[in-house]
Amino acid sequence: MVGYIPHMDSVKRFTAECIDKATGRTHMLRLSGSDESAARSLAADWGFVTGRLSSAKPKPFAATSLRTQRHGVSIDPGPVHLASSSENLIQMLNVMDTDCHPVDRHFLLQNTAEAAYKLRATQPAALHICETACWQWLLEAGSLVPALRIEFKSRDAEELLVVSVLAPRRLVILLEKLNETGRALDVCLKAASLGLRADDAAYLTDKASKLGRRARAAGDSGR
Repeated sequence: MVGYIPHMDSVKRFTAECIDKATGRTHMLRLSGSDESAARSLAADWGFVTGRLSSAKPKPFAATSLRTQRHGVSIDPGPVHLASSSENLIQMLNVMDTDCHPVDRHFLLQNTAEAAYKLRATQPAALHICETACWQWLLEAGSLVPALRIEFKSRDAEELLVVSVLAPRRLVILLEKLNETGRALDVCLKAASLGLRADDAAYLTDKASKLGRRARAAGDSGR
């Protein structure tokens, strides 16, 4: 699963197979940066080793008669806007690499993760789809969080979000279920500093404390 990172035109976008150094699992992700080195650095910051990078551009979409408000401007929302509210996992995956506004991109990734998680008991691949969508959200947080601040009327660029973000929390829950305590702790520590809504940040901070105690207890028992 790959997806569009809505940055400035001067920022390059790449697709890469990314290997999680902690879990060994592989995810096909999109990265952005001024060059390949910056894109690899972004992945490394979240604990990934990247394979060969391929240039990637979002797919354009045919204009429609639909209109919605984004940042106070009337725009054509395109298929991502519709898919992200469909609760249909296949429909959302089909537009994952389509051009869109960053606010719609946020909801697409978040709702993809939630829809996939709900299917985990009946579809073995669903958990991996959920995990990939959550990692993609974190990799794009640099563009998604500022856009959400504007859309949902945070008073200034430094204020915490006023809308809840589920992707980091869902990823932590998933990693815990997979017994990846150390990786879950790493996500909590990094995601808590993204400027999320106060209750979301508090959840991650509290969870980090619990996971840290668990990790220390496991280390002590293994001595």
